[in-house]
Amino acid sequence: MKNIIYIIPAQDRNNYSKLGDLISWGSSTLLDWKISQILEIGHISKVYVSTNSKKIFKYVKERGVNVFLRKKHKHLKEMYQEAGKKFPN
Repeated sequence: MKNIIYIIPAQDRNNYSKLGDLISWGSSTLLDWKISQILEIGHISKVYVSTNSKKIFKYVKERGVNVFLRKKHKHLKEMYQEAGKKFPN
């Protein structure tokens, strides 16, 4: 079986909401919902949240989920390249 790592990019502000992924989503936040959906998938060894927000970093850490701070990128491609270097396998 392969060692699968899932990385969820998260922002505290985006084009759709001033709250970004921390916007209310039912009884939780959009970010909590994303995390819960990924945890339901089998064969995933680790889940990480990738963010350039200290607010989201703290929010995710308090929930016991793996998180890492990334640089601010102009393009999505740069975010993927950074993650690929962090998790080369």
